[in-house]
Amino acid sequence: MNMNDLERFCSLFDQQVRHTWATVSRLAPEKWANVSVETEATHLGARVKRITVEALVKHLCLAERAWLQTLPQALAGKELSPPQGMDALDNVTGSLEILSFYRDSHAAGIEMARSYGRDVLEREITALGRRFTIQGFLWAVYGHHCYHFGHIDLLMRQQNVTPPDFIELPETGEVIA
Repeated sequence: MNMNDLERFCSLFDQQVRHTWATVSRLAPEKWANVSVETEATHLGARVKRITVEALVKHLCLAERAWLQTLPQALAGKELSPPQGMDALDNVTGSLEILSFYRDSHAAGIEMARSYGRDVLEREITALGRRFTIQGFLWAVYGHHCYHFGHIDLLMRQQNVTPPDFIELPETGEVIA
């Protein structure tokens, strides 16, 4: 199979997000809000002060949604604006409701990414003072997801729940990437 870089990103990113959903679905809903270890260093930026599976899943959902929706409007050579709408899930609790929102926003985001043209993918932007093409930044989005998947894995293990191995992606019959 001959995939271009965008197709490869969409396939692998979609598989990793679906793997994350399956992984967190193994965790009892009441354990989504547990904080296993809390120190001054356990926070994610300015907004997430308590790292929980719920906070991480919300963060992934909203950051990915914001990035995939706004990348086509990013201006060449300009700093990418921080994700907006990060409060969309502030009043949503419960694993089923959060995952339902995530599934819907992910489907829309992947569809949007698949529509990016070469002019969008090759555009150079700056994010956090680093230069990327938008195609390159998509791989940073994938890396961001995997980074936080590792946090989720650790939080689950601290609650005596064994997650699946990292690369146990849902697709077993087709080439993923």
